[in-house]
Amino acid sequence: MKKRLLTALALTMLGAGSVFAATYTPKYEVIEKADYPTTDVNVITYNILDYEPAANQGSKDVTTLLQSLLNAAGDYSSYPSGDSQAYRKTGGVVYLPAGKYRINGKINVPRGTSLRGDWKKPVKGQAIEGTIIVAGNKYKGSTDETNGLFVMEPSTQISHLAIWYEDQDANNPSPYPPSIVYGKKGYFGNDYCNVRFVTLVNSYVGLIFSELNGGGCPNIFHLYGTPLSVGVAMDNIADVGRFDHLDFSPAYWAGSGMPNAGDATNFTYNNGTGFEMRRNDWSYCCNYTAEGYARGFWAKKSPEHVGSSGTPNGHNYNMTFINCKTGVYVTDTSGSGIMFTRVKTQGCEYGVEQAIGQGNPTQYLNCEISGRVKGLMVHSGVSNDAIIKFQNSTVSGGTEIESAQFMADNCTFDGDVNIGALARCVFTSNTMRSGVFNNASLYECVVDHNKYSVPSLPDYPEELMEIPVTKPAKNNLFVVTNYGAEPKYIDKTAANNEVYNAKDNAPAIQQALNAAKNAGGGIVYLPSGHYRMSSNIVIPTGVELRGSADMASTPRGQGAILEVTVGEGSANGTPLITMEPSSGLRGISINYPKQDASIFTEVAGSGAVLAHSVCTPKQYPYAVRGNADCYVVNLALRTCYQGVDMFTNKCDRHYVDYISGHCFKNVIRIGGNSENGTVSNIQCNTIAYAAGDEWKFGLWPNSLHNKDGNHSNACYQQNYDELDFLVVGDCKKENLYNNFLFGASIGMLFQSDGNGGPTFYSVGNAVDGVINTFVFRAAAEDACMVNSQLVALDNGHSASFFTTESTFNKTINMFSTNNWGGGDTFAKIEGGNVNFILANLDQSGDKTTYAVSGNGKFKFVNANFKRNVNTNANKNVSVHNAIYTPVGTGNAASDFGEFHDVLAVQWKMINKTGFISRDGWHVIAFDDEYGRDAKGNEQRDDWRHAGDALASRAIDGDISIRWSTKGSQAPCGWYDEWANSKEPGKVDKISWKSRPPQWYAIFFNHDHNKAQHLNAMILDAGSATSDGPAEWVLEVVDDNGTSGWEITLPSGKEKKGDQPSGMKSVMPDPTTEIYGHKWRKVASGAGAGGLLIAVFPEEDVTGIRMTQTGSKGNYWSIAEVEAAMLQGVKVSGIDAVTMADDNMLLYVDRTLVISRGIFGSQDEVEVEIFDLSGRKVDGFFADDTKVDLSDLAAGTYVISARGDNKSSIKVLVK
Repeated sequence: MKKRLLTALALTMLGAGSVFAATYTPKYEVIEKADYPTTDVNVITYNILDYEPAANQGSKDVTTLLQSLLNAAGDYSSYPSGDSQAYRKTGGVVYLPAGKYRINGKINVPRGTSLRGDWKKPVKGQAIEGTIIVAGNKYKGSTDETNGLFVMEPSTQISHLAIWYEDQDANNPSPYPPSIVYGKKGYFGNDYCNVRFVTLVNSYVGLIFSELNGGGCPNIFHLYGTPLSVGVAMDNIADVGRFDHLDFSPAYWAGSGMPNAGDATNFTYNNGTGFEMRRNDWSYCCNYTAEGYARGFWAKKSPEHVGSSGTPNGHNYNMTFINCKTGVYVTDTSGSGIMFTRVKTQGCEYGVEQAIGQGNPTQYLNCEISGRVKGLMVHSGVSNDAIIKFQNSTVSGGTEIESAQFMADNCTFDGDVNIGALARCVFTSNTMRSGVFNNASLYECVVDHNKYSVPSLPDYPEELMEIPVTKPAKNNLFVVTNYGAEPKYIDKTAANNEVYNAKDNAPAIQQALNAAKNAGGGIVYLPSGHYRMSSNIVIPTGVELRGSADMASTPRGQGAILEVTVGEGSANGTPLITMEPSSGLRGISINYPKQDASIFTEVAGSGAVLAHSVCTPKQYPYAVRGNADCYVVNLALRTCYQGVDMFTNKCDRHYVDYISGHCFKNVIRIGGNSENGTVSNIQCNTIAYAAGDEWKFGLWPNSLHNKDGNHSNACYQQNYDELDFLVVGDCKKENLYNNFLFGASIGMLFQSDGNGGPTFYSVGNAVDGVINTFVFRAAAEDACMVNSQLVALDNGHSASFFTTESTFNKTINMFSTNNWGGGDTFAKIEGGNVNFILANLDQSGDKTTYAVSGNGKFKFVNANFKRNVNTNANKNVSVHNAIYTPVGTGNAASDFGEFHDVLAVQWKMINKTGFISRDGWHVIAFDDEYGRDAKGNEQRDDWRHAGDALASRAIDGDISIRWSTKGSQAPCGWYDEWANSKEPGKVDKISWKSRPPQWYAIFFNHDHNKAQHLNAMILDAGSATSDGPAEWVLEVVDDNGTSGWEITLPSGKEKKGDQPSGMKSVMPDPTTEIYGHKWRKVASGAGAGGLLIAVFPEEDVTGIRMTQTGSKGNYWSIAEVEAAMLQGVKVSGIDAVTMADDNMLLYVDRTLVISRGIFGSQDEVEVEIFDLSGRKVDGFFADDTKVDLSDLAAGTYVISARGDNKSSIKVLVK
């Protein structure tokens, strides 16, 4: 067993990737500087000036020294690699006092460590002060994330410093790798990285979530500066991220007082993106401002080089965009939706802009949107699945809806509102302060100018979202090891686990706490390690108990861990930690080691019941009991029976921030008639215990048994059966802000403890994988919740998305919700009035939408339903302004109390002006190449399938009969037909098979020589509303066109799971072989629903063909197909890939600049240039990063470049 002494012993550490060794002794010290105010007290482990007094003069490269100190804090030498890294005794702060620190290389921040300096919030026009990192130019010209200035391992923090690039040029910025990268290539996990109070003076790319290592729970609080190309880019996120108080503007660098300060507005306005939100799994972005960027906020899918096609969701609150080209730019969102509340745009060309991509619902609540060109612009070609929803908002500068679905309720518009031919709308109770409403839609719409009232969104004081000052009464420091505490190492060998055999550390810790009390206050500090706690402790008034890893993180073995054995068997006993008034607790992990394999019972399988395990946890008292004016920050819990008690005492003004991990019975309960408390940023997930056997989550000895899948499953089921996440009882003005949990019986429970229940604020609260998401038993006043996510899952029960019990008699307004998952019932309402205002229902109950009874009433306003289940409505259910098709029982309008301004989910075309007659048409398809002859007889080979394969079914006038692919949608080419096989002999082998392209073509006579002047092909899937093509290409017959489909052949060298990697080839086109046709691409797109209008630049055509090019489990079905010359249709001709600009291409002064990231390992890249009709006008290979395009004629083009990676950009050549 490895043992380590603590403070008095010098530790020998190896530098990461180096051959030198140095000795560093921790020197715990409190740093408090009046010139650099902080919200907490800085307790440091190493001060760099103790090792190099001139380190902060800006002339000496401190890369090696800084890395060595971080490695020492991260216990890097104990377990340099492998699973046992989980057992490093990590934790501590490396401190860089005010000054300039030159880093000519790159820094790795080891797990559990913090890098901290002195920082002052920057003010535009004023010089940057404090700790300034001077970034060298070693990696100038590259954006490779592996060369990021700071690469952070999980559970790390960088805070209170500024980053400055001395060789950057505001007039001609050079690419650099990201300043900060969350996640390290090849490291297991990318979770709980933290940046707080940091200024990016002039970073090219500010902060990114690694594109090479997925993970979750990134945190950014108070980030400022002038990032030039991208401020923040989030991607690959599998659990909730939090981004709060960000402000980007060219003014920060321009007024920074640094030697190379300059105004980069010209660059940022044309090229910069403040925040890119890509693939995430629910994230919070609040209090964000961007000034002078091309795009202030961009919701987009992951670029191709990331290796996924994920899209963003989440909640965004209190954003301001000033003088940007576009404030909010949306190309891609997930089906669960994305929410924007209290967003303001000022001086932007476009306030909100929605462009081609994977569109889904986007919600805007109480927004003030204005634009010099357009306030709201939805371009042509946006998917029918995209629903742009506005509630109680103002849009100034004009509204242009060229495609997709637009819902607006109780809004005010300054300027014309134009609904284009390919869009549809539900437009109700709005005010046209100026301009007119013009509806040119081809589809059924709902327009109602009659007014009705909707509840208004209450004010939410901004100070409730600020980080308060949480400090003890004095800055005295008391290190517990000086009072006899003995933290231990642990490892995965049970016989060597000293936690069980160690002494009780509680008396020593209490002695230090008492010493702090006697001194009038102070910090009691726990160095890294595991502390057995066999008795209780009390934190006195004016005293803070702090661990060595004070950061937001799940418990994964970092810092100081209290291993609790006291209180077993007593749920109502004395808590481990009792807090006196005005005391603090931060940076501590708590584990209950006896919650181990002994709490699982094995159940043998019988009949249909499979063998499984049952988890019956041991009961313990609450881990922490709070008091008035106490604070609990960065508390990591695991295997706790009960977490934090804020109800036994009257806990006025309590502040609880970032509890993470896992509990069995309750995470936190609030009550005691407490007033003005805050509970924020809780991040709990069963996985902290269920996957505790993984070194990513700590390799905890009491979780190693979870390698048995039955035990892991039982961990989740126990939480589904018994855990109440957040219980809110009698209290006043409780502030609930950005809390999240996965896995519980009840997510958030509001109840009376005998005094009527709570009054509260709620912004950004969410639960996932919960049986009953939000449950109301009582409230002292009417209440509202803003930007909530509700995800119900049955998990062995009958789940509901929202519940009120008969004891509830108030009104609750749910402003802006995203609802998904799969619970049996959406609204189980037995008492009170419940209004869901601005709701996206990706799921609306698996069995029934409404279970409203007793005195309960329920209403939807501005709601869209993705699918329909048994409605079960009655007179206590109302619907206003919705996209909704009630089905089952209680589905008639007369069954509802109110049912107004509702548009069916299925698009219905009511204007067919411009459609051409189908008389004499000859239609064929990939599975019916001959179709019918001129006499109406089928011309089919004997092997042809009957039924749906008949192309003529799509022109028979019967919407109930269809043509289809009779199989899943898939692109043409070679594939492994054994890819998913589990049969012996096939699991590890490849069987290549070719798949033909899926296409459907129209000709206007049987000789294929009749021309029609067209600009649209219309495909209606009838009742098969999900059977539109996943992706598609539209072509017209052109004698100068091309024939066949390019595919990649197998090389014979592929491994299982690989795609074909051989030579390029062309799959023959049967229309060429049979009819002699060649084709020219005119349009493409993605994400079609049941009704697709594919438009292209108008021209005379003799034949038109659509080819399905994507992947989708559904058939591709066409019940009826049409062709038309539509008026008033704007055509961009740009597909989704074109719009997915990932900042790897730049066009400046007739020069195309290609990022090295596109080349990858290639010596050259293929460049193709298309006009907006999709016609290729040029193509060549480039071996340089700069390509002269001065010969390109004036016009608008799409330029794509492909090497190892691919990117596209739209350019205007003057």
